[in-house]
Amino acid sequence: MNFPDVETARTICIWLMDLSLALLAGSGILYVKAKHLRLRKLAIAGLMLLAVMIPVYLLATAALFTDQPLPNAIGQIPLVLTHSQTGRLVWPLIAGWLLMIMAVSGRISRIAAVVAALSGFVLAAWARAASGHAGDSGLYTAAVMIHTLHIVAACSWSGLLVAYLTLGNKAALANHGEVIRYLSEMALLCLLTVMFTGLADVLRIVEASGKTSFLTSVYAADLGVKLLLAAGAAGLGGLNRFLVMPGVGASSKLQNRFMLIALLEAVLLGLVMLLGVQLGSTPPPANSLL
Repeated sequence: MNFPDVETARTICIWLMDLSLALLAGSGILYVKAKHLRLRKLAIAGLMLLAVMIPVYLLATAALFTDQPLPNAIGQIPLVLTHSQTGRLVWPLIAGWLLMIMAVSGRISRIAAVVAALSGFVLAAWARAASGHAGDSGLYTAAVMIHTLHIVAACSWSGLLVAYLTLGNKAALANHGEVIRYLSEMALLCLLTVMFTGLADVLRIVEASGKTSFLTSVYAADLGVKLLLAAGAAGLGGLNRFLVMPGVGASSKLQNRFMLIALLEAVLLGLVMLLGVQLGSTPPPANSLL
């Protein structure tokens, strides 16, 4: 496998890790209102996907950092784990995964499970945020914390939609109306968080890069596509919230329409997350005045 293929494989691995975090966040948040076995199974699926992706991501990172083909990079994994910031950040990612396993195991109290789930999820999101260019100036900077919150909100937003779609039609829920109102409110909260943290990220990058360098860069073009997709997802969410949701309880046709729009919104958010991974792994443009 040549070098560009390794980089692409690593990007896809990170994206799949983010999708696994989305499944975990969405199932956990929606479980508050819809205590359904399917949500527990969805959380387990997220944990299994994360368990597979972590070693694959580590292998792709070792291949990329040492400029080795994937089969030869296996022996370089200990070097990456001990001598690179990205490699060392795999440890908190694993720790977060273990905490989330404890949360869904059913062997600890409910309060302990909630604490373990939240701690594990935030720890994994922090490890993801710090492994990108936000962590170049330190692991505990405002840039990393803001980007961590951005990842948490984006994963929660997309995961909520997937979790709802997993439940299927309203026959699976006795309190369907209450669930979709809760879904809409939480998605709106996630949207606002994504907007404000994303704006803070962009302002940081523009300040570091210089306005001219930033606006003429490929990075800005990719960011523009991401923003358009995010705006499309937000528009679909608004369509569901204000036009479709009020009549869902009285019409099965509107119920199907609500689910279809939610599906399209989830697909757009999946693409937004993929572009977010690409942007997070790409160094921002250098300041042309420096």
